[in-house]
Amino acid sequence: MRGVATAIDAVAVVDLASLDPAIVGGGIVLLSAQIDRLLGLRARWLSAFTTRGGHQADGALSIRSWARSRCRMSGAAASEAITTAQHLDACPLTAGALESGEIGYQHASVMAHAARDLPADAVREGEPILLDAARTLDVQGLRELSLYWREAADREVARGDANRMHDQRRLYISQTLGGMFRVDGYLDPEAGATVVTALNALSRPRAQETRTPAQRRADALVELCRRQLDGGQLPTTGGQRPHLWVTASAPTLRAEPGAPGAELRWAGPVLGETARRLACDCSCTEVTTDSAGEVQVASAVRKVSVPLRRRLIARDRGCVVDDCDCPPEWTEAHHIVHWQDHGPTEMSNLALVCWGHHRVVHEGGWTMVRRPDGKLEVRPPP
Repeated sequence: MRGVATAIDAVAVVDLASLDPAIVGGGIVLLSAQIDRLLGLRARWLSAFTTRGGHQADGALSIRSWARSRCRMSGAAASEAITTAQHLDACPLTAGALESGEIGYQHASVMAHAARDLPADAVREGEPILLDAARTLDVQGLRELSLYWREAADREVARGDANRMHDQRRLYISQTLGGMFRVDGYLDPEAGATVVTALNALSRPRAQETRTPAQRRADALVELCRRQLDGGQLPTTGGQRPHLWVTASAPTLRAEPGAPGAELRWAGPVLGETARRLACDCSCTEVTTDSAGEVQVASAVRKVSVPLRRRLIARDRGCVVDDCDCPPEWTEAHHIVHWQDHGPTEMSNLALVCWGHHRVVHEGGWTMVRRPDGKLEVRPPP
């Protein structure tokens, strides 16, 4: 084992800046191959250590906890390494190919996972076929082939895999201390494909696209939920259709200096300008309190009525910002002069803008003005 450390020390002192990039690239490939071989050796040692209960002698309650603390691994990495080590014993041809450098560690991991819970004779029959494929396929291709083989080898085992994945479905949505929402979870293959298909339909790049693919997917998820909320097909809650609920004072909506921010249900405090944007195209309920503390609630008023929106769609045909190709279904009505600033809710003071450009006009500090030719222009802040 001392020789391994000595070899790594020798590589660590190489002056990379003095080497030709082609040599550095070749070195990366060589290092990757040797890392795979070392991971294969670790799997063999880990299997022997686990079989003999070595972790118990060290006082660990499980091999997973031992690997996490002694090998400085995350829980997920420890579980993967242990599972691979345990099931690689059933695939001696694969273990040998890994240690000789014929295949990579991830290929071997796929093979080991594919052999899990299968009868020994099925593994002996299928391993040479998968190993031959592993020499030419990338990891994803081998994984897909292994799933086909696993079902062909034992349909009941494959059925158990599918049901286990379905039972492991999870979705977590939590708000960070900074106010952002984090979305994380697991979906089974069918559910994941359903979500990806829907997001792909709504995340295609627009003209002069500036968003990253990850940002487009995030916007697509929000757009998907927004369409469901606007469509009126969701179950009611408290006798009302589900909708965003924003609470803001009149000074906040008028953007008066010193006015507080607004509050968005489920999210907490948000910018006053966010409330102004949402108020552009909303149902507004005025709530007042008199000197005696009595609360008066007026009837909700839709700022942009359905007939008025139809007229806007007929005129604007989508987002009015130059080079934006968002259709009317992806737009909101924007008051050029906000209604709280005495701007009328009329065609001359309204324009359809997509959610992204609507946010730019409000939170981004841009302004929308009508040119002498009647067309609208969005100008950046000075």
